[in-house]
Amino acid sequence: MCWEIMENWYRNARRWFTPRTRGGRRMYLDDVDEFDGAVNTFFDLPKPPTLPASSGARDSNLLIVTGVDFCHPENGAEHFTDQYDLMKRETKYRQLVVRRGFPFLIKVITNRPFSPNNDAITLHFFHVDAIRPSQGQGTLEDSVLVLKGENPVGKWATVLEVQQENELSILVTPVADCIIGRWILEIDAKVVGPIPSQPTSFSVKTPFYILYNAWCPDDQVYLQDEEKRREYVLNDSGIIFRGNAREPRPSPWRYSQFETDILECAFYLLNTVAKRLNVIAASDPIEISRCLAALVNDVDDNGVVQGNWSENFVGGTPPSAWISSGPILTKYYSTKRPVRYGQCWVFAGVLTTVCRTLGLPTRTITCYNAAHDTDGSLTVDTVVTEDGLVDKNYSRDSIWNFHCWNEVWMKRPDLNGGQGYDGWQVIDSTPQERSQGVYRVGPTSVLAIRDGEVLKAYDGKFVFAEVNADKLTWKLSDNFLKLLNKNVTDVGVLICTKAVDSWALKEITHHYKHPERTKNERSTFEKALKQCESQFSRYYLNNFSFTDVKFELLMDESVIIGSPFTSLVRMTNQSDNRYEIKVVIRVDTSSYDGRAAYPVKKREAMILLKPAEVEEFAIQASYDEYADKLVGQADFKVNCLCQVINGDYEFWDTTNFRVKKPDIELELYGKATKGVVCRASARIANPLPVTLNKCNFFIDLPGALKPIKYKLKRSIGVNQQAQISFKFIPRSAGQSAIFAKFESKELNDVDGKLEFEVFEE
Repeated sequence: MCWEIMENWYRNARRWFTPRTRGGRRMYLDDVDEFDGAVNTFFDLPKPPTLPASSGARDSNLLIVTGVDFCHPENGAEHFTDQYDLMKRETKYRQLVVRRGFPFLIKVITNRPFSPNNDAITLHFFHVDAIRPSQGQGTLEDSVLVLKGENPVGKWATVLEVQQENELSILVTPVADCIIGRWILEIDAKVVGPIPSQPTSFSVKTPFYILYNAWCPDDQVYLQDEEKRREYVLNDSGIIFRGNAREPRPSPWRYSQFETDILECAFYLLNTVAKRLNVIAASDPIEISRCLAALVNDVDDNGVVQGNWSENFVGGTPPSAWISSGPILTKYYSTKRPVRYGQCWVFAGVLTTVCRTLGLPTRTITCYNAAHDTDGSLTVDTVVTEDGLVDKNYSRDSIWNFHCWNEVWMKRPDLNGGQGYDGWQVIDSTPQERSQGVYRVGPTSVLAIRDGEVLKAYDGKFVFAEVNADKLTWKLSDNFLKLLNKNVTDVGVLICTKAVDSWALKEITHHYKHPERTKNERSTFEKALKQCESQFSRYYLNNFSFTDVKFELLMDESVIIGSPFTSLVRMTNQSDNRYEIKVVIRVDTSSYDGRAAYPVKKREAMILLKPAEVEEFAIQASYDEYADKLVGQADFKVNCLCQVINGDYEFWDTTNFRVKKPDIELELYGKATKGVVCRASARIANPLPVTLNKCNFFIDLPGALKPIKYKLKRSIGVNQQAQISFKFIPRSAGQSAIFAKFESKELNDVDGKLEFEVFEE
């Protein structure tokens, strides 16, 4: 009897083994020697001698699994996962990637034909990253193989579809709310007929991946529209809008969610880097998206991207130089250290990649004139001095020229409470303010924001202020604050994303708020204020009675970098009175997050405005005056202060604008064919009145791990063109795109894209 027990142990030496005396922690044993060592360690038993080969009728009747085929091509097509690098590798390195809630096919090879009447097969699925896999937690699933048409045994269905001699075609269907991640398959087989046998076990060493499923109606992330599923889950290229509201700048971005190491990096973040995530929570996209919003920045965890809003990018890559998430994530995965450097669109681009590779429908959002409310008051307070300068000691809130975040699509069962807030949810990885002690935002229901429900989880007040804060301007004089202006339309002037199946801009401002100045918009704002703890009496102090003079701050919005630009204030006297007005206009360069950088020019004057007269006071800045003060994306901030001396009234306004940069022109020569060398070129005209030195093109091709750098050998003179030619081989047929960047000492952050179709041979 003792020999039979030991024989059974050693026959199944490659199985999962649970030593009860050590707390039940499961270990995966790679070979017999490791198993022997475990037996000696835990039970203090000497290693028994090699057992003789078993014989007899009972042993010859054993059902033994000898191999498993994960059917990668078939499953990849059915689960929309055939683009993952893991699915396209050489056979011995290939790993299965499937989506939960959908059946996937495996072929099980046995030593003899399976007999449904006499044999039984049980499939065991273990979550690799669970410390103690258990059925109660959903990290261990056991499923008895049943015939087609029979009821499944276990939460996961395993159904025998076809049997051909010793090959069993089995459909495995994970539940639609199972934990995403890496799973290991183990198969037990035994005879249950007239002469029963001990079970034999076969373990598949290579894990397979389960992802969220936007195609499955029972999945929390189900998205009904097929075009949207392909755009927000499968599209690996996109546009991130930058610039400002007057001139939205479409910047191409390669998401690369299917490329080498990207999926592995995403699960490394969740299972290794995340300090606050239990593996069980990986079934819930609410928890996962909130966790990822913290993991893409490096502030609280050893996350992916290190932010930098200065102009010193020594030791890293300037944020404007990135055009793809792929190089960022692959570098992070190889070094396990944050990648330098990023700003909001980089954080948003990387977060879109990580979410899409996990199966979460995700899109990148840009909000122009986005408020950063630091105290939860739902207002942006700016204090100015007598000279029209912003007093930074009192002005901690800010308005960014633009800010990028993400939206993920999911149901919100935690927010129902009689009214559902399913659909798009805001998440943001740019480290601005802490949420429950961690730098992250969301998920925040867009519908809840539009309805003014700012206390709904998570971070409703912060997101509401970003898109709909009231903008208040105060003047500081003799330690006394006087309200100069109240503006209810300057924040969230345009919220947009890339359109589905198009490179065009899609405006979604109405998703976040009602039209400005409407009754619904104002009542929603007041509703939101009532849910805050701050005192808001100051919002109703600004009852202007002075309407005699109309002031307008105007800009020329079509200036190309290198050219001069003009700003002016137009004053219209709408009365029969004369007014003496002191005018101060300042021009400063600024960063895209609204912070003034360097003063460019200031002009002031006293103007006598006669009855019914219109006067304009202008300031012009030349390239020589602003060239060495430019930062970031060539943004400027114009401040204007007008004091009506004999009217006891002051007008203050500020506007942001940017000088345009040229686009890179990309050209493809001939038809693009899969597997055939293609020729293309990139060129750009020098718009500056100076020579461009140290010029480089960076070309990002589909499927490339990182952009290719082309260094120009000569400088580019005034009115001259920089041009390169390059070759590439398309790897797959269908729609494709090339992205390009141009950098020089005098001109940088210039980009371009080319869309084209790749044909089959």
